[in-house]
Amino acid sequence: MEDKQVQEKAKNILQNFEIENDTIRCADGSALQAMIPYVKRLLFLFPQIKENTKCPLLSNEIRNRVYQLEARRYVERIRQSPLEFRYDASIFREFLESEQQKILHLQMVDGDEWIGLIKVHQVLQKTGCLIESQYTVLTRDRLLTVNMLMDFSTLMQSTVTPHILLMACDTNQMLDEEAEDTIRNLLNTIKQKTNIKIFLSTPSECSTLSVLQQIGRGIFGKGFVTRDELLSWSDITTESQEKLLRQTVSIQGTDIALNEFISADSPMTKLLPLGTFMEGKHLLIDRAVPTSDAYNEGYYIGRTLRHNRAIKQDILTDISKEEFPDLVASTEQEFNQLSQLNPNSNVYWLEKDKSGKLIWQHSQGSLEKLCGYTETDSSHTYTADDLVKLFEQAQHHTVMLISESAGMGKSTILTHLSKHIKQNFPAKWVVRIDLNDHIDALKELEQEQIDKEKAIEFVSEKLLKLNTLERTFVSGNLKLKAVSLTSEVV
Repeated sequence: MEDKQVQEKAKNILQNFEIENDTIRCADGSALQAMIPYVKRLLFLFPQIKENTKCPLLSNEIRNRVYQLEARRYVERIRQSPLEFRYDASIFREFLESEQQKILHLQMVDGDEWIGLIKVHQVLQKTGCLIESQYTVLTRDRLLTVNMLMDFSTLMQSTVTPHILLMACDTNQMLDEEAEDTIRNLLNTIKQKTNIKIFLSTPSECSTLSVLQQIGRGIFGKGFVTRDELLSWSDITTESQEKLLRQTVSIQGTDIALNEFISADSPMTKLLPLGTFMEGKHLLIDRAVPTSDAYNEGYYIGRTLRHNRAIKQDILTDISKEEFPDLVASTEQEFNQLSQLNPNSNVYWLEKDKSGKLIWQHSQGSLEKLCGYTETDSSHTYTADDLVKLFEQAQHHTVMLISESAGMGKSTILTHLSKHIKQNFPAKWVVRIDLNDHIDALKELEQEQIDKEKAIEFVSEKLLKLNTLERTFVSGNLKLKAVSLTSEVV
């Protein structure tokens, strides 16, 4: 060890170790684990060391202490989990009471093997099935590592009290021949012990799962039981549900708490990927709102929008002369009645304001005839600084049309508006569609009559190509109204 770098590395490794009464102690589990590769090399170079230490390590008392320390480390990690599963004594009762069933293999459909281990431990603990020193918690990798120094099968062979082994297995890591022999030897030992049960948690899809199942079923036959474990919203407590909804997710590039747009009793919670949250991963829902290819915020020139709602008084004259073909109401109640009695007709609700001007309020059907009576000289304007007022106005309308001749910047202002809509309403789902890109899909709808639900389904699946969770969020939060620019829609 003449190399100074090697000396420094050795000091860093050994700084967590101390000698007390001829016993080497290490308070840091990770530092102790980091020593394992060096110990393995040492035993390979000096095999007599292993022979000299074999007798002390053969003690079942020492073995039990080591594996219990391993279990405590994992139990502590389980206790730090922010989520708590509901108490249900029945879900594992049949397995625990069965004399034939020895291994319950839980294939986690939503979530990894560690989430399954947390659920099993919490449920068994609440049902009083876990007794101190009568259960072991391990991962497959740790079992294979520690087993090289202290044979776990020998410890299980000496067990006389009921014992439960909880094991998480990341089966994406290949098993070599030595590892397969270790697992096979352990299961053969447990087969002879009627007082030992194993809960094995794995992902539902992985490359080496078939090897484990082959070994388990070959030894236990029907005693090896496989069950798909699907995590659902109802599996976790009310307190955990509230914790989950306080987590932030990224919706179209904006981080926002889940509880800002869904509640604990919302049907959308059934589609939440609980495994993703429990693993501490950040949930991404859809990409950021797309922008026009030619759009550059730095070069954007603010536009002024004119909103024409005033209608010329000439329309009243034409109505009295029966020269206006559509129906007109002066109150909301009258408008609703006319619309119900004449579902296929054009109906307009026109109401006078305080100044006596005739103001368009709402309509059913086409606006073509009404547009010929628009007061172009009496309009409300929205400048680039009045976007918030424009958005407030948009909340009260189903559709807002922004029209102008070609080349005047409709696509540019649409991109600008969609960006600011998302900034002002981060909990809203903003969708921008260029209808020119979907002419073929739209032609398929020419002969169909569709309602709101079918329209949402068409836009979500055919145009936006959203996944199931994203489609649910769109349909559940479609409150921001549409803004249409000729062939483009937000």
